[in-house]
Amino acid sequence: MAEVTQELGAFLTGVMCLLGAGIMLCLVRAVLGPRYTDRIVALNVVCTLVILMICILSYILGQGYLLDVAILY
Repeated sequence: MAEVTQELGAFLTGVMCLLGAGIMLCLVRAVLGPRYTDRIVALNVVCTLVILMICILSYILGQGYLLDVAILY
């Protein structure tokens, strides 16, 4: 696994913040969604974004077991 430089770490941290904001927006849609299908799709997107965040965190920390967690999730 490649070493995480300071610039790459800052970039990945920014990406994690954007993903967190996306999760918050999807949770708002899941709560306020007018139809149940909106709620289902929003929760599905939240799960996908969480998996992506786990994969990025695994790369930053250099821990391979987190990829197993992402695969199981």
